[in-house]
Amino acid sequence: MAQLIPNSVWTGLNTTFEQDLPATAQLLALLQRERVLLEVRNYKDFQPIIDQKQKLLSLLDHHSNIRQQLLQQAGLKDEASTLQAAHQQAPALAQSWIKLGTQWADCQQLNEINERIAQRSRLVVGQVLDLLRGQNKQEKLYDVKGYTNNSNSGRSITSA
Repeated sequence: MAQLIPNSVWTGLNTTFEQDLPATAQLLALLQRERVLLEVRNYKDFQPIIDQKQKLLSLLDHHSNIRQQLLQQAGLKDEASTLQAAHQQAPALAQSWIKLGTQWADCQQLNEINERIAQRSRLVVGQVLDLLRGQNKQEKLYDVKGYTNNSNSGRSITSA
């Protein structure tokens, strides 16, 4: 049988979960909006999303620290064993905990997708700027004598 955990720990955990569930749902919605903006390259509308994400992440981090303190004060070593005890002693809290974990995994997945889109956009913009500056980084080619030379003439598009 799992260790009997004081009700004050369950109450404290539940308080953070009650606030984190809607905050995480908001974060999911923001990440979805961010993805749309990235896909259509609408960068001017990013700042409000970034500001809201920072506030939500700060709140979630604060609650994570509270949960960690609660677990340490109760002498609990890890979340897995505590979740197992929650299934037995506070089943509704265990369900909230699982739901929150699922939402966090969804946030992580959306964030990774958004990061890949942003990286690709940065790469494309960098390549276009290099072309405009005449700094095209193309592969070196061999000439008739076997020497390497750049296929790029080094001229910018404005001097072509």
